[in-house]
Amino acid sequence: MERCMTLSLPRWFDLHTHFRQGPAMASYVQVHLDMGCAGALAMPNTQPPVSRISGAAQSDGWSIESYSAELRAAGADGFEQLIVPLYLTRQTTAAMIRDGTASGLLRACKYYPPHGTTNAEHGMPMDDLIGGEVLRAMEEHGIVLCIHGEQHALSGPDYIDAQMRSRMRKRGFTPRGCHASLLCIPSFGLCVNTSPRGRLRSLWLGHRSMWGRRSRRNTYCTRWGI
Repeated sequence: MERCMTLSLPRWFDLHTHFRQGPAMASYVQVHLDMGCAGALAMPNTQPPVSRISGAAQSDGWSIESYSAELRAAGADGFEQLIVPLYLTRQTTAAMIRDGTASGLLRACKYYPPHGTTNAEHGMPMDDLIGGEVLRAMEEHGIVLCIHGEQHALSGPDYIDAQMRSRMRKRGFTPRGCHASLLCIPSFGLCVNTSPRGRLRSLWLGHRSMWGRRSRRNTYCTRWGI
């Protein structure tokens, strides 16, 4: 009599997925569920972007509330967890971060370099955020910062250059003793690892309130190799 071996695999979380908008959304969600996906971080570079916290969708942007409702109507209630980050734009304020955290709707924000990828034209240079009130509010409230790491035809030093690293250290965003090629914002659970020449190599992202998975470093995190 032949013996059959059973292999049980844990359900997985997709921390970078695009459900977009429109009629195809339901099929994208269903494919994830069919593959055993337990939860998703739904990218906010939709058309228009997810640039507000609450309220109905408007011509200039979805809110986290309205886009999440759209996803659930398309079947995303089947996920154990669904997180929609806030797209960081020039209109994002520290008050939005505080109010979004208090409402329970805001758990993460996504940074896009201008014109770095699809629908990234609403983004801003990272230098405009460094030292600003929005990042301070995110740090204060434990909101995860997600960064689009594409170099978009720029050299590594142009994208994350030594001058920017120096400004981050001076303004308190990099812990003491951190290697010069590693940018860390620990309260956000973010590390950006670059090579000596500035080429982006990997991203570490996580926060203990986000997914509930413990790593060896006692932090809930995931890693992207570039």
